[in-house]
Amino acid sequence: MMTAWFLAGLVSVTPMSACAGTVEAEVDILTGHGRVVTGTNFSLSELRAMATRSGRQGKHDPMGFYFAGFLYELSVDLDTRSSNGCLALARVTVRASLTDRHIEIGRDLVNNACLFSLAHDHYERHAAADDVALARFASDLKQTSRNVLFPVLGGDVASVEEDRHRIDQAISPIIEQHLEKLGEARNRARDDVDSPEEVERLSTTCPSNI
Repeated sequence: MMTAWFLAGLVSVTPMSACAGTVEAEVDILTGHGRVVTGTNFSLSELRAMATRSGRQGKHDPMGFYFAGFLYELSVDLDTRSSNGCLALARVTVRASLTDRHIEIGRDLVNNACLFSLAHDHYERHAAADDVALARFASDLKQTSRNVLFPVLGGDVASVEEDRHRIDQAISPIIEQHLEKLGEARNRARDDVDSPEEVERLSTTCPSNI
């Protein structure tokens, strides 16, 4: 699933170039929410050992885990030009995606329908919280990008690489700041899912534990 956010503005074209005036600028923010797959590759004892080695035992005994990778890409398109070769549109595209998404459930739970369903529901909540964190990242970046002051551009064909570099320098620090906030938000989302109420639900919902 891919979500698109759209922004528009103007960038100036330097009078020293053969091109002059302003051009339309568009910023697209695309978020990708990859499909979550489920596996049962590890026993509960292996999951406990993995949690101990990683130093992330969490607030409850592991019944599995949720994992997602993250990819980010910035591209600048200055190919839309008028008949005289002057820049007609500057398009910046930011792509941020949750990838390789996986829910692992301890294989000891496969034959216990109640515990398996409970665990799977729990880690689906983690996946959903991750989706929310990425959507908020895109929304916040959208708002901030409205105030980005893009640099003066050459605008002609000879200055394409320099223009692309200037735009990249203008917006990259802002994106990096939001990416840091996204990492913090994903951690908070994990902790929010593991609320005291949720931890109690994991320990009391099913009639017996393994």
